[in-house]
Amino acid sequence: MNTQRRLVVLGMDVLLLTELTLCMYLSAPHGNAMAAVFLKTYVPLAAATVGTAWWLLRRIRRLSAASEAAS
Repeated sequence: MNTQRRLVVLGMDVLLLTELTLCMYLSAPHGNAMAAVFLKTYVPLAAATVGTAWWLLRRIRRLSAASEAAS
């Protein structure tokens, strides 16, 4: 795995942990509705993060394949 792909995966991991922490913090004061508030906030954020990382990884793979083919 090249350096760019490693950085994307590392960034995704850091973002997912940050989102998890933030969503737990924001949902804590809601008592009995904590699970619902957590899921309403974390799932869209995590999906967007994973989707963006997936798109970036595919783009990096395509660009590196194109540059190797041109060489």
